[in-house]
Amino acid sequence: MTIEIPKYDKPEEGVKASGLSKEDRQIKMNRIVIEHDRLTKAVDAIRMNHRPVIGGIPNSGKFFALIGDSRSGKSFAVDRYVKQNPRIQVGGNTKIPVLKINTPIDGTVHSVSNAILAEAGIHVNPRLNATALMDTVIRILPLVGCELLILDEFNEVANSTRVRAMESMRSFLRRLVDQAGVVAMLVGLEKTYDILAADTQIAGRNLPVHIIPSYDMRSARDQEDFLVVCEAIDAFLPFREWSGLSDERVALRLAEASGGLIGRLKNLICMAGWRALNDDAPRIEILHLAEAYGTLIAEEK
Repeated sequence: MTIEIPKYDKPEEGVKASGLSKEDRQIKMNRIVIEHDRLTKAVDAIRMNHRPVIGGIPNSGKFFALIGDSRSGKSFAVDRYVKQNPRIQVGGNTKIPVLKINTPIDGTVHSVSNAILAEAGIHVNPRLNATALMDTVIRILPLVGCELLILDEFNEVANSTRVRAMESMRSFLRRLVDQAGVVAMLVGLEKTYDILAADTQIAGRNLPVHIIPSYDMRSARDQEDFLVVCEAIDAFLPFREWSGLSDERVALRLAEASGGLIGRLKNLICMAGWRALNDDAPRIEILHLAEAYGTLIAEEK
C-alpha cells in the first residue's frame, strides 16, 4: 500500500543522524524521548501532589497513587520528576527532597525499609528487625529533608498473598505519612490503588490518584494525539526518509500492536528500526514493523 508521509521535509536532526555509524544510530533510536501529553500530565500530577504552588511549600502527610498498565510510562514520568528535583548540598549535608526506590520483589516492610535507607545513603546493621528498621526510616527521612517518598513498582506488595505482611505494610505507610511527614507516592498497576483504598484509615484521608491511560483509537482525541506521537518519533528516527508512522492505517496498526501504550510503542518501533538498519534501508518499512511485532509477541509468551 502507498504510505502517506508528512507534507513537510523531515527535520534535519533525523536526516543528519542517518549518516552516523550504525552503533550511534541504534543508540539515538533507543534514546528518543517524546514529550507526549500522557507524560506531561503525569509529571504535573506528581508536582501538584508534592508542591502544588511553584516556589511554595511542599505538601506533607498525604498519600498519592500513580497507576497505569505496564509500559504506560509511569516509571519514565517518575524519573523525569526526580531529575527535576535533585539532591542538594546544604551546609555539608545532602538533602533529598524527592527519594525514589524500586519496591523489592518480596514487598516486605523489612526489605522496603532497607531499600529506603540504602537510597538515603544510610548504612544499618543488617540484623535489625523490621520494627527497628521502620523506626530508623521514620527518624531519617526528616533529617535528609525528604518531602516526597516514591515507591515505584508497588504492585510487588500487591502481589503478596500474606495478610499479615499486607497489614504491616499499610501500618508502615501510615507512619511514613503521620510521623515522617512525607507525601507517600505509590506507583504501580491498578491493584496498587486497591491496597490503599482497602484501608479505611488511609482512604478516609482523601486519596488522590492519577491514572496514565493508554491511547484508545475509538476516541477521536486520542487518535489525533497518537498520530502526533507517531509523527514525532518518526521525525527523530535516524533515517533519511520518513517511515510514514503517522499514516492513519499504519498508526492504527501500531496502536493495536502496542495496546496504545507508549513504552510498548517505542519498543516496537526500535525493534523495527534495528531491522531497517540491518537492511541498510532508508526508512522503516511495513515488513520491518511486522517482523518486530512477531518477535515482541514471541518474547511475551
